[in-house]
Amino acid sequence: MAQKVTINVFGEEFTFETQASQAQASQVAEYVAQQVQLAEVGLGGASGPKKKIAVMVLAAMGIAHEYMDLKADHEAFLERMKARSKEILRRVDETVAAKKNK
Repeated sequence: MAQKVTINVFGEEFTFETQASQAQASQVAEYVAQQVQLAEVGLGGASGPKKKIAVMVLAAMGIAHEYMDLKADHEAFLERMKARSKEILRRVDETVAAKKNK
């Protein structure tokens, strides 16, 4: 069931529908609003359409950077788990083979 989530950016409210839970949708909206505030502070406050667009682009770049870092960490984790699983399977196969040969 679609949930509605409202986000306040630059004093304006925007409402969206999402399939996420209300808690998750609210968490995402709050996070985006925080990132926009950080970007706004970083650019010395937003005024005028171009400055607001710059703030939104800076916020999007920050979120994308965090995402890319997390994605790289996740991929590295998966590779480590794949290597560990492969080693465990190798040891299990060796143990089973050794027991069969006894």
